[in-house]
Amino acid sequence: MVSVEGHAVRGDSGNSVPCAAVSALTGSAARLISSNDGICCSGGADAPGKMVLNIEKVEERCIEWLQGITDFLVIGLKEVEREYPTECSVVMNIQED
Repeated sequence: MVSVEGHAVRGDSGNSVPCAAVSALTGSAARLISSNDGICCSGGADAPGKMVLNIEKVEERCIEWLQGITDFLVIGLKEVEREYPTECSVVMNIQED
């Protein structure tokens, strides 16, 4: 599961660089993953500042591809945190079945 929650704490509403970066990274990853026919997932963005993606089933042929998308997402989010440490915090809880 990928879960993202938060709002910009600095700047005018809608003008936060780290918020825009996190939204672009997570939204792009979610669209890529959900468009892959070998991955069964659900989720959505039911409220501003919140996004959840549950990965329910992954075909064997898609595991390496999904790992690449996940690695890209994590590195991107950590880079946003590194660039904007007072405005962005990345907390990861890794659980594998």
